[in-house]
Amino acid sequence: MSREHLLKKPVKNTFHRSLLLCLLSFFVFSLVSLYYGSEVYAGQATLSWVAPSINEDGTPLTDLAGYKIYYGTASGNYTQNVDAGNVTTYAFTNLTDGKTFYFVATAYNAAKFESKYSNEISKTIPALTQTYILSVNKAGTGSGMVTSSPAGISCGSDCTEVYTAGTVVTLTAVPDSSSSFGGWSGACSGTGTCSVTMNGAKNVKATFTHKTYAIPASAGNGGSISPSGTVTVNYSGSQSFTITPNANYTVGNVVVDGSNAGSVTSYNFANVTANHTISVSFTQNDDTNISVTNIPKTGQTMTHAMGDDGNVQAGVEWPAQRFTDNGDGTVTDNLTGLMWLKDGGCFKNSRGSALNTIAGLNNHTGRNTCLGYTADYTDWRLPTANELKSLVNYGTPDSAQWLNSEGFANMKSAYYWSATTYPWNAAKAWMVSMYNGTEKLGAKNNVYMLPVRIATSVNASKSGRAVIYTPTDGSYINEKVEWPAPRFTDNGDGTVTDSLTGLMWLKDGGCLKKRWSDTLNIIVDFNSNSLSYSCLGYTANYTDWRMPNVKELESMINYDVSDSAGWLNSAGFTNVKYSSYWSSTTSQKSAAQAWMINMQKSAKLLQNKKSNYYAWPVRGGNVDGN
Repeated sequence: MSREHLLKKPVKNTFHRSLLLCLLSFFVFSLVSLYYGSEVYAGQATLSWVAPSINEDGTPLTDLAGYKIYYGTASGNYTQNVDAGNVTTYAFTNLTDGKTFYFVATAYNAAKFESKYSNEISKTIPALTQTYILSVNKAGTGSGMVTSSPAGISCGSDCTEVYTAGTVVTLTAVPDSSSSFGGWSGACSGTGTCSVTMNGAKNVKATFTHKTYAIPASAGNGGSISPSGTVTVNYSGSQSFTITPNANYTVGNVVVDGSNAGSVTSYNFANVTANHTISVSFTQNDDTNISVTNIPKTGQTMTHAMGDDGNVQAGVEWPAQRFTDNGDGTVTDNLTGLMWLKDGGCFKNSRGSALNTIAGLNNHTGRNTCLGYTADYTDWRLPTANELKSLVNYGTPDSAQWLNSEGFANMKSAYYWSATTYPWNAAKAWMVSMYNGTEKLGAKNNVYMLPVRIATSVNASKSGRAVIYTPTDGSYINEKVEWPAPRFTDNGDGTVTDSLTGLMWLKDGGCLKKRWSDTLNIIVDFNSNSLSYSCLGYTANYTDWRMPNVKELESMINYDVSDSAGWLNSAGFTNVKYSSYWSSTTSQKSAAQAWMINMQKSAKLLQNKKSNYYAWPVRGGNVDGN
C-alpha cells in the first residue's frame, strides 16, 4: 500500500504517525570511508541508524518490519530506492565517482505501510586518483646525476618515482667533472632538460660519456714520433710519446702546445684535461765520413693499398723539369746529373760490339748517324745497370714512350745493354727493359744501347747523385759514389743501418712471408705488435716500418757478386733468403702484379700479388719527398 493510502487510514491505526516521529527523532546516519582498487571505479557509502521503539502516540512499536532507502543525485529528487530489510545499517557499493548522492529513509510495518521520509543527508564520492611510475636509467662510459621537478627522482640512488596522472615532470642531467652529457633517449630526446607528462608509465635513459681529448702528434723529415697521428686520451689520463731520429739525424726540437720543449727523445702528458699538440723536427748530422746516396721516387703516384708505393711515395722529389734538351743531340737528367744521347734508337749491336760502337761515337766516326747529334764529347760510355734503371718511370706503363715525351727521341720499348757484367760469366751482362724496367742477363743478342756521360754543367756533388754504383763501376767512372766501409752497421737491436742510403732494415730477412696485400697489413701490425712475430734479435720499438719500394729494394743488390743474399748475410744481416722479396710498387700495366727482387739472382721481375713471397721491412729515408 502506498504512503498516500497509509495517510488515509483511520486514526485508530496510529503506526505511521508514531513511526514518523521516531524517524525524525532517532533515525541516525553515519557514513564510512570509500575504497578503490586498481581496476575499481565505484565508490562506497554505508548508512546506519537507531531503530524506533514507540509509535507517535507513545505506545510501544510492535510490528516494525523493515526500512526502505531512497536516493538520487539531486536534493529532494530520489530516482532510486532499495529495501534494506529489518537492519540498522546498509552499504552502497556502486556509487559513481565524482558525484554527490542524497539519501532519505522510511520505515514500514508488516502490512507494508511506510512512514514519511526521514531527514535528508548527502555524501560526495571523490573522483578516482590514478598514478604512474617514472623510471630513469643511466648509460654510457661516463657518470652524472639526474634530478626531477617536482622532487622524487635523484638518480644517483633513487631512479624511480610514482606521480599522479597528468603531472608534468622535468628531468635535469648534470654530468660530473670527468664526463659530458650525451643526450636523452626513451620518452625524451636531445641534450637539454627532459619534460615528461605522466599519462602512462614512462622510461627515460640518460647517456653520459667520458670526456676525451685529442693530441695530434707529427714528425718532420729525418725521424718519427710514436704514437703518431691524432691520439685520444681520457679525462685526467696520461700519454707518453717516444721520439726517434733516423740514422744520421738528431732531434732538432720538440714543440708542445706552441712552446719549445727542447731536443728531448720522449715527452709525457699527465692529468690531461684539455686538447694538446706535439710536433718534432730533426736535424741531419754533418758527418763527412759517411756519403749518403739519396734514392729518388719511383714515379708511381697511384695508390692500390695503404702503405704501398703510391701511398707513401718515399724518395727524393723529382725536379719540376726532369730532363733538359741541350739542343745538340743530348739530354741532361736534372735528377741524376747524367747526360744521355737523345736518339734512343741510334745503336743496336751485340754485347761484344757495344764497346766498339761507343768508341766510334767518341772519335766522331759515327756522329752523323744519330739524330741531331752535333756535340764533340769524347767520354761517352755504356751506362751501368743502375744508371739505366734511373730512367725507368714506374708511374707509366711504357717508360720509353714517356721518355720520348720528355725530350728523348726514338726510345724503344725494348731491352738496352748495360755495362754491368755477371761476375761468374763475363760473356753475360745485365739488360734493362725501357718498356717497364724488367732486368735479365744477355749474351750475344742484338740489343739497343744508350750512351751516357757525366754532365759537368749540372751542380750535383758525388754524395747527392741519385744513382747507386757498385765498387767495380769505379774502373771507368771517376765520379762514382764511394761505398762507406763498412757499408752496414748492426745496431744491436735486430736492425741494420745502410750507411750508403741512410735506410734502416730489419736484420732478419726471413721473418715475414705472405701475399702482397697481406704483407702490407702484417707490417702495419708489426709496428704495434712486434712481440707477436719471431724476428731474430728484434728488441727495438720502432713504429714506422714499411714495405720498401722497388728502388729501395734494388739498393740492396750488389752486382759485383753472384749471390746478393749470401753477401747480405755476410755483411751484417741474417736469414736473407735465396728467394724473391716483395716491393710496394705495383705494375703500372696490371694492378694484379707487383715488382719483386730475387735476392739470389739479383733479378727484378713482376709477380701476381696472390703469390706468397718474403717481405723485408724498411724505415727512414725521404718518406715525404724531401
